[in-house]
Amino acid sequence: MLVAWLWTLLASFLQFIQRLSLSFWLSIFVSIFLGYLANFVFSSVVLMCHSRQSIKNFDGPPSRWLHGHMDRATFDGNGLKFHIECATKYKTAYPLWFGPLRAALVLCHPDSLRVILSNHVPKEEFVYSLIVPFTGKSLAVVNGKRWQQMRKLLTPAFHADILRPYVKLFQESTNTLLEKWSKNPEKMECFKDLGLMALDSTLKCAFSFHSNCQSNVKQDEFTRSITAISKALIKRLITPILHPDWIFRWTTEGRSFYYNCESAHETAETIITTRRKTLQEKVRKNLDFF
Repeated sequence: MLVAWLWTLLASFLQFIQRLSLSFWLSIFVSIFLGYLANFVFSSVVLMCHSRQSIKNFDGPPSRWLHGHMDRATFDGNGLKFHIECATKYKTAYPLWFGPLRAALVLCHPDSLRVILSNHVPKEEFVYSLIVPFTGKSLAVVNGKRWQQMRKLLTPAFHADILRPYVKLFQESTNTLLEKWSKNPEKMECFKDLGLMALDSTLKCAFSFHSNCQSNVKQDEFTRSITAISKALIKRLITPILHPDWIFRWTTEGRSFYYNCESAHETAETIITTRRKTLQEKVRKNLDFF
């Protein structure tokens, strides 16, 4: 019914264009534009209907028609308070609207989480697609057979005997964070500091690279890029108008996001190359010794 209505509307527009006696190329341009517009409207309506159908059996907080819950589900203390209130009231799960079209289900009870974690449930494509320019087609993003293949290759690396030596490195990063917080115990910015601790631990464990990103007064280029990428992803997630990639790329935030992704990738490649050379040099020295 909806498809027939859209095609009827498009045909009416084409007839209107013909009556205006526009040039041939202008008529083609207008027709293409109207086709894209009709596809956008149709896709938006289908997405909204799908979202409403997916969460219809769950009660949740009232949402605004344009912003959804994004004006309350922020990534700060107010957002945390909102989620705590929802978890207390709705017990097991509640819907969260990312603008007028997209919705997700927030699980807040162990029994609800157990069903998801005990099965390989396909990942939510939209949210994960936002981080692909930064992470690439990594294990966190892919599904199906490719996920199984990549997971099988990585499983030996996460054996308990291999991970045990890294506990000391995690403790070092945690102690650095606690020392920073102890200097100002009354007020602290958890999101940024925990992100820096995670970055510090990852660089130490995966690349044996000590960036000192938690203690540096002035952040280096790599840390600044990672921080800016995180902020851009959060802003895009809570701003519905930035969801379409073709709009996001034309904004200042979009251009800065892709620039920072490229910068982070270059620095990561440099770190990996340096680490590989160091390991090869150690192997060469051991061979020379024998």
